[in-house]
Amino acid sequence: MAIELTPLHPTLGAEVRGVGLTRPVMPEVFAEIDGAFNRYGILVFPEQPVTDEQQLAFSRLFGPLEVNPNYAGAKMRLLSARELPESGGETEFADLRAAWDALPEARKRQLRGLVVEHSIFRSRSQIGFADFNDEIFKELPPVPQALVRHHPASGRTSLYLASHASHIIGWPVEEGRALIEELIAFATQRQFIYQHRWTVGDLVMWDNRCTMHRGRPYDDTQRRVLHRTTVSDVANTLEQENLVAPAAA
Repeated sequence: MAIELTPLHPTLGAEVRGVGLTRPVMPEVFAEIDGAFNRYGILVFPEQPVTDEQQLAFSRLFGPLEVNPNYAGAKMRLLSARELPESGGETEFADLRAAWDALPEARKRQLRGLVVEHSIFRSRSQIGFADFNDEIFKELPPVPQALVRHHPASGRTSLYLASHASHIIGWPVEEGRALIEELIAFATQRQFIYQHRWTVGDLVMWDNRCTMHRGRPYDDTQRRVLHRTTVSDVANTLEQENLVAPAAA
């Protein structure tokens, strides 16, 4: 093994040492990193003072980059910590694979095949921002996504949830939102959460296909500078799961 892995949580996340991302990553080392990523869902590379160009080069090893990332199909994201506040600003990750595994079998049967409308307007409206014009609607239309998806590299099944998840297509809106809220509450129980406390030089990458994340509060009079890259998924989840969105209720 060229890299050293230290698990960070019982179900997700590992720290990676033994590789320098300021230099080109050799194919055999990348194969180990890719395998660890598919297993752990989150990788933390400490003490990696990468430039933007080096971060872009490493990110491109995993696939094509998204220029304007949104909720439509991002495979993974990478954040490089450049400046941090004295306290706060942690990032919390929820393991949606472990959450799926913990659901009762009867509940799993109910959820398979459901399609969720993901909309940036849903997530923004929940934090009090609703001033959208027609141009924004055209640029960022709602996207149907599978509620349950399969992770091709690991073979595991996962819920697919996010703050963008609006409602279940084909269900009454409020009934679908109640189900989504129930599942998010279940998936964000303490046993499914890894909290990352940032250090300058950390590069953290996570799998958007099987995790949710959120940033924690901090003193916004202090600088918190994290540079982001996003790798696109191969296709929409409906295509990957061979599903068709039902007609709206």
